[in-house]
Amino acid sequence: MKVNIGEVNRNGQLVVRKTREPSTTKAGMLIWVLQCTRSGCGKTYGANGADAWLRRCPFCDDGAPPEPLSGGSHGAAAAKTLPRTEGVEPARPSPSARAGTARRSPDARRMPRDVTVVGVDWSGARDAWSKIWGATLTFDADAKPTLVALVRPLAADATDPTKLVDWVHAQSFDVAGFDFCFGVATEQLARLDRAIGSRFSSAPEVRPNEIGALLTSRSKAMDADAFRSASAPEGHRVTDERMQSPFRPTNLRMYRQTYWGLRLLGSLQSERYAFVPWDVPSPGKPVVVEVLPRNVVRWLVPDAASYKAENVVDRPACLSTRMEILRDVKEATRLRFDEKQSRAIADDHEGDALDAVLAALAAAHALASGFPRPDDLAAARREGWIYGV
Repeated sequence: MKVNIGEVNRNGQLVVRKTREPSTTKAGMLIWVLQCTRSGCGKTYGANGADAWLRRCPFCDDGAPPEPLSGGSHGAAAAKTLPRTEGVEPARPSPSARAGTARRSPDARRMPRDVTVVGVDWSGARDAWSKIWGATLTFDADAKPTLVALVRPLAADATDPTKLVDWVHAQSFDVAGFDFCFGVATEQLARLDRAIGSRFSSAPEVRPNEIGALLTSRSKAMDADAFRSASAPEGHRVTDERMQSPFRPTNLRMYRQTYWGLRLLGSLQSERYAFVPWDVPSPGKPVVVEVLPRNVVRWLVPDAASYKAENVVDRPACLSTRMEILRDVKEATRLRFDEKQSRAIADDHEGDALDAVLAALAAAHALASGFPRPDDLAAARREGWIYGV
């Protein structure tokens, strides 16, 4: 059996890289660097290459003793001094362990009590709906969250993204945070009007579910690519500037998310859901808000490294960062999750599973804070508004 660099073995051990040091336990083999992805561990250690596919962590899972790495050290600190070999980046030190990194002390009172919160992350890929992740958190009377579900709602049938609405309707929640844009920039509305026959540019409010319903009714003539072309050039929403969003609604990496996300919202009736900041939340009516998972990361570790791998070489470093973020979230919010959920976050190289959890936390914070009034309410009700932490 064999595992390749950047892969995680069946016992949750990431194969980081191969060194040039001879194994001390098996003649003719070299020492490989492994990193544990199990919840609460994350330690890095040495093992002979022949055993990498079945190794268990020596620190948290009763695995065989580790082999010496450079300098004779083991554990998480060893990742800081490992030399670069075989053309692969060594695992980066965790975000909170880097010198000079400022860590926040999040206020636990900003989490709600006795509620259920859903977070949904939507990929920006061409088949965006095939990478949707949904996370469900329940908060107890002490505002302590438990990750009760981490799923891909359309994994079994990813042919029609609008079917996500059935999954949303089936969820029982107090607030749901969606990681896609709830609108476009004001200067893009007139161009969109001309393309789909709407009158959004002259309206004082532009509700995302109304845009979505109209896009669905025009879907034969306007797909995601036509939507981007019709609203070009790219515009900047006020909330994107305030929240330092990395991508605008119709950016090349974002427009499919925006298009299909708006169409999803077009299937959610205002009578059943409250869309904030357009609606005032009322008891018993689930709230839907726009969130930005990266905002939660910045709240915990302002200078965290990237946790989304765009190629195989980046996977070890990004996995290390994802697991560190998950540990920071656990420490800051007292989040409880199981080994299977931790493994799902570790194995998702693009970081969408983690983003779903972060989206839920952002929505939970918004609920606990009473959905703060946007500092530019007029712009928020025309373009959408990101609720952060």
